[in-house]
Amino acid sequence: MRLHPTLSLAPQPRETPASYCSRVARKHGRTAQQFAGDCGIRFQDIVVGNEDAVSALADACGVDGAHFSCSTVRRGADRIFTIGNEQLTSGSLRRLQLRACPQCLLEDRQGPDGELAPYMRVEWLIDAVRVCPHHSVPLDVISVGSHQKHDFAWHLNRGEDLARVTPAHREAGALIRYIFDRLAGRADVHWLDRLPLYAAIRSAEIVGAAITRGVKASWNSLSDEDWHAAGISGFELFTGGDRAFRTYLAGVQRAHDQSSWGGKVVFGQLYNFLAQDARDAAYEPIRGIMRSHILETVQIPAGDVVLGVKLEQRRLHSIHSAARETGLHPKPLRRKLVAFGIIDSLADHLTDDRVVFEADKALAALGSIKTSMSLEGAAVYLNIPRPHNRTVLAPPFITAISVPSPGGGHRPAFLQRDLDSLLARLTCSASDRGLDDVGYVWLGEASKRCVMPLVDVLMLLFEKKLTQVRLNPLERGFKAIQVNLKEVREHLHAPRSTLSLRDVERHLKASTQVVKALVDTGALCSSVQINRVSNLPSRVVLPEDMDLFMGTYVSLMGLARERGIHFRALKSQLDAAGITPAFEPNTIPATFYLRVQVGSPGRV
Repeated sequence: MRLHPTLSLAPQPRETPASYCSRVARKHGRTAQQFAGDCGIRFQDIVVGNEDAVSALADACGVDGAHFSCSTVRRGADRIFTIGNEQLTSGSLRRLQLRACPQCLLEDRQGPDGELAPYMRVEWLIDAVRVCPHHSVPLDVISVGSHQKHDFAWHLNRGEDLARVTPAHREAGALIRYIFDRLAGRADVHWLDRLPLYAAIRSAEIVGAAITRGVKASWNSLSDEDWHAAGISGFELFTGGDRAFRTYLAGVQRAHDQSSWGGKVVFGQLYNFLAQDARDAAYEPIRGIMRSHILETVQIPAGDVVLGVKLEQRRLHSIHSAARETGLHPKPLRRKLVAFGIIDSLADHLTDDRVVFEADKALAALGSIKTSMSLEGAAVYLNIPRPHNRTVLAPPFITAISVPSPGGGHRPAFLQRDLDSLLARLTCSASDRGLDDVGYVWLGEASKRCVMPLVDVLMLLFEKKLTQVRLNPLERGFKAIQVNLKEVREHLHAPRSTLSLRDVERHLKASTQVVKALVDTGALCSSVQINRVSNLPSRVVLPEDMDLFMGTYVSLMGLARERGIHFRALKSQLDAAGITPAFEPNTIPATFYLRVQVGSPGRV
């Protein structure tokens, strides 16, 4: 059958084949099913987008079948429908309930086809399109039920005249405009473009519901208006891409006020949607971001499944989980983690289950605590006899850590790896002692014979100044290290490179009070160094700084000795010559003059 052009109608932009069939059928006083039967096809085949049925309809009405290529809803496999190049599911379509914009229908009636002109736009079949973006009014329902379903013109002719109803104003929002743009093939780069259309819509609505209603609230009671607002909020969030979604997830975590902690507990309905309701691979871009965020911020035990992926190895620990695994109390454990630099002291205000850190790094440090040794144990391990153990097992050679004591409190201990490193540094240049090697003694004996602290001998080893170092095959550890006595004496009795403040007093023949004032005011340059014997900071003066000071200044008493004159007579001569002291008396409790004014300098 082929209709005469006067008995047919022109298809409209974005009109569905079912709507076109319904309008032509109404022109002939038939239902859509009856008219399709007259054309030798089934109306249901037109509804589901059967290509042969749509082509037969177009041929019978004398129109180009290509007109419906982007407005036909085609049924595919696995509950997937397509409109043009976009994928939708049965859940994202509203097919049994025909909806329309009353303003659009009113404009249609003003065309040449009059009452036959109103037609169904394909976008109105999508559930998320609840508002007309052209007129900013909600879509009205024109049919509910299965009688003559999909027969748009039939229901429109028998329903309420929508043009007589004053529609309420409602903003369409960016999500609906995005849907229209994708169906029309208009390019506008957005993060949701990587998802099929049905997944993009559902993701925006679900995340938006979490934003507007909270992740713990039930979403079953949300109305169409609620879902419309949720879609706007979710789409706006995804406009910011990965970073915006991660920022939102972090905000949900900060707002979580329950003691239990985990991905499902924290993210509630949002987690359930991605874990159960949306196993479809189309949601993987969003699921992947959330999974990554959870694994980076929440401690998850090995073997747990996070959004469909089993965690083979634990990535993070919390103080709570690490305490349970190691048997340590959370409070001292927190202090140890801060001491090791694993967590920041700024996390003190967070509860134990919210402070997370890298599991491998932490357990390696915590495991080393378990293998740590006391001072006595470390001395036995390195074979250091008393009383040398307190000299060797101290800074700057090794630093103890603080570990919980079985009796309460804390005690110093040494990590096995630090002890091994100390011995390796002491023996790095050593070789086995041969029969021809004479004059070698172990370190304690070298200290005794040179009448010098053991710490000085150890510093020579640490600074690699001793080249003749041997290992006694009859001993082990620290006691096996032997040095050449002659070489040690040469180094220990070398001239000192700095002057102590006591040395400065002797050079200047000044009191402690005067030297301290010169140093404190900066008149005499000085610096602080660690004393190798006491291991305490001490102030020293370099010889060149001492020479500079003595070449610049001279005390009244020193100048009197140089000139062989009584200091009182010398003071009178200087005053008569108008030469004044270099320093104020209330600053330096001694009288000093500039050399350039009174004579030539002396030397240290």
